Amino acid sequence: MSPAGQDPDAGPASPRFAVWVRRSDEAGGPCAIRFEVYEGKGVLRVARPGVLIVPPARTHGFEDHLTADQLRESQFLHIPRPGARRTAWSLAGVDDDGLALLDSDVWYPLRPVGPGRTLALDTGIGGDVIALGGSGPEASPSAGAAGSGTEPDEDPADPDSALSRI
Repeated sequence: MSPAGQDPDAGPASPRFAVWVRRSDEAGGPCAIRFEVYEGKGVLRVARPGVLIVPPARTHGFEDHLTADQLRESQFLHIPRPGARRTAWSLAGVDDDGLALLDSDVWYPLRPVGPGRTLALDTGIGGDVIALGGSGPEASPSAGAAGSGTEPDEDPADPDSALSRI
């Protein structure tokens, strides 16, 4: 498995981003997702009923009070540098059964697995349980538009440390 956010053809390099997911016992919005980008910037496109809000590209972000359906319909984008092609990561593979296996209020890192743009949740309880399929590279945003994107880290430090910067 190549490090998160690393092009397998580019040779060894540091991970470019990290993504984590958390489940809580809160009713109505039990999921949260956060990211940190080490090279470039990222955007988390969160699906809200009837609205798609795309925040500006940044090095870290956090969204909570999400239902499992909203999490599945959201998308994560990563742009390693200005003018570069962005990579879109879909969260459509998240299922309710997989989320139910997670301990509440614990951040679980997402990892790339297999070929292509696929991410999986590393639960530490019997392997990968939630597969997240990526939609592959997208064209770079037009000049003047905010770059978008994000990806996960192979060995994140303390995932809660970035929360203090948000």
